[in-house]
Amino acid sequence: MEKTIALLEPANLTFIVTDACNYDCVYCPQKKENLYMNAPLIEKALDFFYPFLKKDRCFITFYGGEPLLAFDQIKHTVLYIGGKNKNHEKDIHFSMTTNGSLLDDDCIEFLNQHQFSLMLSFDGLAHEIGRQTQSFDAMVEIIKDMRHYPGIELSTNSVFTPETVEYLSLSIQSIIKLGIKEPKLTLSTVNEWTDVDLLKLNDQLNDMRDFLVAHYRETGAIPLSDFRPKEKDKKSMFGCAGAKDRLAITPEGKLWGCFLFSDFFKDKTGTLEYQKYFLGRLEDFIENYQAILEKQVPNYQSLYQGSFYTDESFCFACEEVEECKTCPVNAALSGSILLGKIPLWICKINKLMKTVRGEFLKHIQITSEGSA
Repeated sequence: MEKTIALLEPANLTFIVTDACNYDCVYCPQKKENLYMNAPLIEKALDFFYPFLKKDRCFITFYGGEPLLAFDQIKHTVLYIGGKNKNHEKDIHFSMTTNGSLLDDDCIEFLNQHQFSLMLSFDGLAHEIGRQTQSFDAMVEIIKDMRHYPGIELSTNSVFTPETVEYLSLSIQSIIKLGIKEPKLTLSTVNEWTDVDLLKLNDQLNDMRDFLVAHYRETGAIPLSDFRPKEKDKKSMFGCAGAKDRLAITPEGKLWGCFLFSDFFKDKTGTLEYQKYFLGRLEDFIENYQAILEKQVPNYQSLYQGSFYTDESFCFACEEVEECKTCPVNAALSGSILLGKIPLWICKINKLMKTVRGEFLKHIQITSEGSA
């Protein structure tokens, strides 16, 4: 029993409440269908997983598609697990990623009441290029309106492609000026970044760095979490946490170690790769979860930075391997198989980000020493 508890203690349980979406963003790799999670599946999942959820801090995360298309299912999940946790024996938090188009007053009030962490997919000045939804102004108003809802912890995720990279710096700056305390910067890995694209990215990152230095000198804040100083002597190699401290449930009741695996394998059913990472349907998992985890968790754990490689070299031979972080699924979206092969241009992007981050940290160290 002790071994089972150690294996099954998710800190993040993701409900992919629907794979439908009301947007068709050009950089989105998701394979859209029209599936919705139903109440019996939600209840069965919570009945089983609730005793195993990590006690001190765990998240119930809602994902899609566009999850707010299944707002009724979200409400049912929150209220159902609230009934189970009425004595607060678990420190449960709720989070959701949304395009924001369906955030009405009733929805916002519910999210505020239940203290959601809410990530808005908002690309700043590049928003309309990738989405073509005429929603930029509405998103700005939503961000401003969220100041009146202290129960919602708001963040943004901005995705940039080779076609929109020239908007990166000004977009991140404008989002920070809107009051977003923790914007996330994401570079699309669906299409290849050429050397010309990487030069543009380098210019944009340097411009953003200069803004962040000035912002730090004025406020003492570092909005981008990836640019924050790390604890000394805490270097460790990145590894996939799928199936170890997180699990994801699809609308049809399939279980994966992470929501990214669910979409990646939609059109690969029955392949050897699929069998390595698929955790089974919920009813089968409930019956045999210990055996399933003992077999499948090592497959997820094998996806760590030291086992990855490019066409030029193996990552373990790189002196910067402990400072690199590449999700193998994101790397595979460009057409690779899920065996840890990283396109060389992703490696170059990682090195660019590391260089700019290092320069930023030197600047703020000088600022800190000068004010001491």
